[in-house]
Amino acid sequence: MRSSSLTRIGDHGGALEDPVLFDRLLRPKRSLGPVGFWLVIGVVGVTSLFNGVLFLMLGAWPVVGFYGLDALLLFFLMRSNLRRAERSWESLRLTAGRLVIEHGDQRGVSHRIELQPHWLRVEVDRSEVGQNRVTLTSHGQRFAIGGFLAPSDRAHLARDLSAALDRLRGGVQD
Repeated sequence: MRSSSLTRIGDHGGALEDPVLFDRLLRPKRSLGPVGFWLVIGVVGVTSLFNGVLFLMLGAWPVVGFYGLDALLLFFLMRSNLRRAERSWESLRLTAGRLVIEHGDQRGVSHRIELQPHWLRVEVDRSEVGQNRVTLTSHGQRFAIGGFLAPSDRAHLARDLSAALDRLRGGVQD
C-alpha cells in the first residue's frame, strides 16, 4: 500500500503510547458478497449458454457471440466493483493527544490526517432531507468522514465520536 500524505493540524502533545479512546475501521457496504457474485455469474452464464445454444439451433449463430460478450462484460464489471470495495476504507483512532484519520482508496493510496482533539468539533449537516454529512472542524479547516456510509450509520458515527471527545475533555456536552 502506498502512502501519499500526512497532514497535521494543531498542537500534538500526546505520546505514541496514549491509550486508544475511540477506534473505528469503516468500509463501504456492498449488497453482494463473493458467494452472491459467483451465484449471479453462474445463473447468467447458464442462462446465456442455454439461450445461445437455442439461437444456434434456430440458425441465428451471431447471437451466440453477443450472449457470451454480455456475460463476460458483466463478470469483469462486477469483479471490478468487488475489488474496489475491498480496497476502500477509512480509519479513525482517537487518543488523548490526537485524532488520526486515515483514508484508503481503491488504488491502494492512503492519506493520513492528524488533528488535535481538544479543538475538534464534530458537525452533522442535515441540509438535504434524509441525508446527513459528518464533518470534523479544527483550526478553521473541515474534513468530511464516513461519506460512503448510510445516513443512519453516519449519525451513529458522529454520536459515538462526539461522546468519546466529550469523555476526553472531561465533560458531557449536548
